[in-house]
Amino acid sequence: HEPYAAPARYQRRFTVGKHATLRERAAALYDAEVAFTDFEIGRLLDGLATAGFAGDTYVVLTADHGEGLFEHGPLFHDVHPHEEAVRVPLLVRGPGLLRGAVLEGPVMLLDLLPTLLELLGVEPAAEALAGRSLAAALRGDGGLDPERSLVLERREFTSDRVGSIPVKGELLALRQG
Repeated sequence: HEPYAAPARYQRRFTVGKHATLRERAAALYDAEVAFTDFEIGRLLDGLATAGFAGDTYVVLTADHGEGLFEHGPLFHDVHPHEEAVRVPLLVRGPGLLRGAVLEGPVMLLDLLPTLLELLGVEPAAEALAGRSLAAALRGDGGLDPERSLVLERREFTSDRVGSIPVKGELLALRQG
């Protein structure tokens, strides 16, 4: 996520020439951020292993959005549902889960809460969850629904009232399996 400010040693790994375009410069800074983030996640996982917690800890890595890098106009992210903005990583590691598997099928960030609650053995109120649990697929006990439709929505946040943030939703796209 911008501002791209990885430590200098990471920026040097992705140096571009003096005639590089703004897109090439932005992509190099972005790549430096990704490399730095990867290193820090490795440190976290190593720390969990050293402390003896790796075997019984769930670790989830994801993002709220991708970046445009001028792919469809904007440098950063925009309100349009292009792949580079809406397709984000979702990595899940933990006890009883498949290791090294890549699951194919559409999922949403809304699926994280029901997934984690199921993995932790917590029974939520059904009406409280908007997503679907991915726990069975992560354990290898089932697959993802390849025909699942996903709603991509832009939200505008305002803070005109103290103590609450009203949300106005606007449907942008529907992706069908």
